[in-house]
Amino acid sequence: MPTIEMARVDNRLIHGQISVRWCSKLEINTIIVINDALAQNKVQQGLLDMAVPDDYPTRYYSLQGAIDKLPNLSPDKKILLIFENIRDLQSIVAAGIKIPYINIGNLDMSPGKRHIAASTSLSQEEMDWLASQAQAGTKVEVRRIPSEDATYEF
Repeated sequence: MPTIEMARVDNRLIHGQISVRWCSKLEINTIIVINDALAQNKVQQGLLDMAVPDDYPTRYYSLQGAIDKLPNLSPDKKILLIFENIRDLQSIVAAGIKIPYINIGNLDMSPGKRHIAASTSLSQEEMDWLASQAQAGTKVEVRRIPSEDATYEF
């Protein structure tokens, strides 16, 4: 079983903060984006790959693909999982994939959500689920980059 270092929820998916700052801080050697639509879109995958240095191989899995493949990856993998939304992360956790650290990045404002940090809006349901994960022992925070203090901890 590989080591999942962190799951990041960020509607921008891969960008410079992810590929440079978080990966080096956590000594990541594999980035996996879990998103049903993106898993089928090779053009968008190629565009996202341009934001990642060659040192960090990327993979793109559907939700079911991640559930099937993550437990079977090589134990030498130190993985950063990236999700576009909390709903997809919930699906992976519900399937029994252990996530030790959840980092919430950019999540845009939409109906039913409230601002909890400069670039992060969450619904009460999302807040409650994240709090339940923290109570179960997962580190859960809102933080843009590793050099900043968390702006919200659960």
